[in-house]
Amino acid sequence: SGPGASPPEPLEASPPPGDGVRPRKQRRTRSMDLLGVPRSAPPPPKPAQPADSVAMAQYFNALQAYQAKVKATQEAYKAEMAEYQARVNIYSAQMYAYQQALVRWQMTRALALGPAKGLIERALQDYGWTFVDKRRPALYYRKVLGTWEGQGIIIAILFLAVWGVLWLRDRL
Repeated sequence: SGPGASPPEPLEASPPPGDGVRPRKQRRTRSMDLLGVPRSAPPPPKPAQPADSVAMAQYFNALQAYQAKVKATQEAYKAEMAEYQARVNIYSAQMYAYQQALVRWQMTRALALGPAKGLIERALQDYGWTFVDKRRPALYYRKVLGTWEGQGIIIAILFLAVWGVLWLRDRL
């Protein structure tokens, strides 16, 4: 994973906890509590005559069935919460690993690009005056003609210097 490598991919394979679909907001009815959670069935009513043994036996059987249903609902809820917590823990670990990889990539990139940026800035500072935008013809041709003029002057000076040295050599 060098400086030219791309950053780590975000976590797409592991969606955030839940199925990724926001549930519709349910209208609260009388069978729901304040949070919109459906209420369970009410417990069976007590018999009107506590001395009636048949009614009491039916009541206790219904009460045991009700308690078994409540316990099953609570166990299912606990199992769902345990599964959800496990998925949250896995997702948190994956997010932590991703963030660590991203920080390493950003540090490597910064360490590699820092000297390169410094070198480019220094070159622009030293030789920036030689660059010209070709899309702006007036500036471009002025720069080209000025450069040719400078080169022509240098060539003329050197030509005269060489001619002068040759002339002096023939005279001596």
